[in-house]
Amino acid sequence: MKKILLTILLLLTGCGHNINYDKPLGAKSVIIDGHERSFTFTDNNEKENLIIETERKDYYSMNGGVVMYMAVTNISGVEQDINVVISTKDKIIANDIKLFLGTNQVLSGVKKVYSSTTEEYVKENIYRYESEWADINNIEYSEINKEEVLLSKDIEIKDTAETKKVADKTLIKKDDTKYYKVLFDIPKESNGEEWFIEAYGSKGAYGHLDPNGWTYEQTFNDLNVGTLNGQDSWANSKNNNFYVSTAGTPYEGTKHVANTTGTDGVIIRSVSAVTYGTIYISLSKPVLNEGTNYVRLLNEDGLSDITVRLWKSSAGNLLVYDGNSDAYVDTGFDFSAGTYFRVGIAFEYTSGGYEGLSVDTFKVNINDGSWSSAYGVERDGAGEQVEGVRLDNYDLVSGTYYIDYISPNYSDGGGGDEEAPKPKPGVIIF
Repeated sequence: MKKILLTILLLLTGCGHNINYDKPLGAKSVIIDGHERSFTFTDNNEKENLIIETERKDYYSMNGGVVMYMAVTNISGVEQDINVVISTKDKIIANDIKLFLGTNQVLSGVKKVYSSTTEEYVKENIYRYESEWADINNIEYSEINKEEVLLSKDIEIKDTAETKKVADKTLIKKDDTKYYKVLFDIPKESNGEEWFIEAYGSKGAYGHLDPNGWTYEQTFNDLNVGTLNGQDSWANSKNNNFYVSTAGTPYEGTKHVANTTGTDGVIIRSVSAVTYGTIYISLSKPVLNEGTNYVRLLNEDGLSDITVRLWKSSAGNLLVYDGNSDAYVDTGFDFSAGTYFRVGIAFEYTSGGYEGLSVDTFKVNINDGSWSSAYGVERDGAGEQVEGVRLDNYDLVSGTYYIDYISPNYSDGGGGDEEAPKPKPGVIIF
């Protein structure tokens, strides 16, 4: 009789199928928090029927807050309640799990555009996407009913993690997908630590996935000499004038990135969503009054939110864009021609008080010196996280400037902490 009941349960939960998805199941690309997000990472899902997918396998911290978006698809054949469990070890902490409710298009402003039809300027509305999230109550791991999972499958439930963040039940229909956002603290001391995700169904469904949390460091030593565009996820190049070079003296190693300022240039790299943290980048400007160069951190809408500006001036002025005054301001930090200097940017989009900062503010320093006062991000309220790094230059003046060694660690050359593994081709990580 027990064997008959077990067979019926296997059929009801879909566990009788030998399912082995080691490619994404196909959770739909969805506009979430300003981006169209595709869920491209999963693993061997044999004997699993809650298929968990994330945007990437490796998540890179700037010594702070990291956002992970994930999808859970129910292929069990029956509707059931699911509990999502995030298990972490050591210093990685999962702070919150939110359920995606939908995205609305909202009016964010108006701009003037020229109409070739009327031959005059007309007003055009500017829209942005705002996502709605539901806070999910947290429960104790012991409250989950794991008996149905153990009865319906020959699986091993991991209980090795020190900390488990458990979201209360969410109803998921058969063949439906639910989307979640998980907020992590990943300090630089947690380099390479794994966390794992599980989903438990009230009718025996189960899913499991293992992403990794890394501290990011980028040197350019392993890239090919030539254009940076298309290498290591740097893309969207304008005029293709950022290139990997051995000319001059790199800050670290044997290669760095050079930019010829004879034409305007832009290059961008997407990054793991980060809500707070610190990033250092090494810069050198051989001739101070040639060209104006920028390092920008982009928000979730792909717009510049934090901008450091190397002003075209014989004084070597370091400026930032202060959202509180809506203007570029001089930080009081100066740099010398032809010598690498290391700019630190600490930022905070949450109310956690990272590095003494309030929400939507940042500060800078040079060469590990004293920090500046706090400045406001450029688009207060328009974005809640950093999701890109942009390098650009303007003024159409001949000359070159150099960029090297991006990291959440300060180092005076020669690298910092243990380097993260090299990304696989085609995978956008940071």
